[in-house]
Amino acid sequence: MNATTHATPTSDDIVSDRVLWIAAVTFRVCINSALSAGAFIANVINTIVFKRMGIDHATESFFLLSLADGTLGFIGVFGGLSNGMRYLGPSQLASSAYPFYIVFLAAATVPSLTSLISTTVIAVLRCCSVAMPFRVRTVFTARRQRFFILLCTVLSLAFLIYGLHGTSFAVRKHPQTNVTFLAIIFHPDYVERNRQADVYRGVMFYMCFTIVNVCLVVLIIALRRSYKFRKESYRAGTTTTTSSIRSDQTGSKNQTDPQTPNQTDPQSPTKREYSGRFKPGSKEAQVFTVVVLVSALFTICNIPAMVASILRQAVPGMNNVGRLRKSFDISLITAECSLMFNAAMNIVIYLKFNSRYYAAFSEIMRRRK
Repeated sequence: MNATTHATPTSDDIVSDRVLWIAAVTFRVCINSALSAGAFIANVINTIVFKRMGIDHATESFFLLSLADGTLGFIGVFGGLSNGMRYLGPSQLASSAYPFYIVFLAAATVPSLTSLISTTVIAVLRCCSVAMPFRVRTVFTARRQRFFILLCTVLSLAFLIYGLHGTSFAVRKHPQTNVTFLAIIFHPDYVERNRQADVYRGVMFYMCFTIVNVCLVVLIIALRRSYKFRKESYRAGTTTTTSSIRSDQTGSKNQTDPQTPNQTDPQSPTKREYSGRFKPGSKEAQVFTVVVLVSALFTICNIPAMVASILRQAVPGMNNVGRLRKSFDISLITAECSLMFNAAMNIVIYLKFNSRYYAAFSEIMRRRK
């Protein structure tokens, strides 16, 4: 099977070659390349910060998620370069760049699945902290999380090696243009091997996608209850301390000069000082918020990939060599960009909603100065 073989264009496909080229250059070459570079840099920072925070049962999955997303961004940078040569280079270079894009696309399935598993473990861990808060540290230890995530990664890597085993590169000449180009030659059993790998990846994807969404609902409910409880505690605490302050001020007026009230004394408690002790939110609430946002971002950004997978299985000819290959390529472009966006945006959530992460990040930045 030659990866450089293209299907014959048909009128069944509603996407024209011109539209496909514009979409590929805009998203694959420009936007996706920028997102890949951003994902790589952001997750290098994430890895350093989480290492600085200390790897424990609460940060292990976040650390492995950062490693996976950073690797995905690194592969995406080279994938963007190969796509640039495919769509903007001369015909000989464009044809030779296509096999490299196929290799990068196949390699990206490993860190992508690791990212998927890591996000699922993060969501399940936080859900279990609601159901069994006193046992979660002993059940979901950092070592067990690491073992499960790395086991799934090794299985994904094994399927990738199995599918690509026997693949080779060869220099060929195009029969019509007589242009010499680099072609990728797959093993005769590649289609069957790739189908088996697709079954494994598909099962893991739909299972993790479902689990994360169930956990997301549970976490949102728990977060709303926690926020409501803390809000009520804040109001009750504010009412109590305000009454206490007024009583202190009334008593002090009977003993001191009316023109020098006790509330002006710098040593006396003020409403702001007391209310600060009852401020809604805590480290636990911050962790809940981070996990909810990371899970929600994961869900939204994986919808295009799920749609592309369903279309590939349900619509005849919806694949990279079928009669609807251009429509399928559009769905792949959307999925690639959304997955890379997911990998690049987690750092924004960490910085905005995790004070522990922000403190470690700020400390690293001050030391570099």
